[in-house]
Amino acid sequence: MDKVKQLFNLGNRNIIVAGGAGQIGFAFVEILIDAGATVIIADIDIEMAQKKCKESAIVSENTDSVFIKKLDVSNSKLIDAFYEVLSKEFGKSCVIY
Repeated sequence: MDKVKQLFNLGNRNIIVAGGAGQIGFAFVEILIDAGATVIIADIDIEMAQKKCKESAIVSENTDSVFIKKLDVSNSKLIDAFYEVLSKEFGKSCVIY
């Protein structure tokens, strides 16, 4: 493992990327996966998230590290419910970006 990966190792981390189907969000998804994290893409456009995952070499090599969940971030009640479900599924150690 090279020096950068040692410094930024995110193994055993669950990270939620809100807006992960967008250009900037998906760039974060790829970087986080490359650093060893399990990534939950939270976006209203799950079809776009699925398309980008299929087109990404990094994601294709790490399909067990990526999950896509639908989320409308304009509704705070949905956000609370979303986090509650993910906490049960992945544990309370989720980080949100």
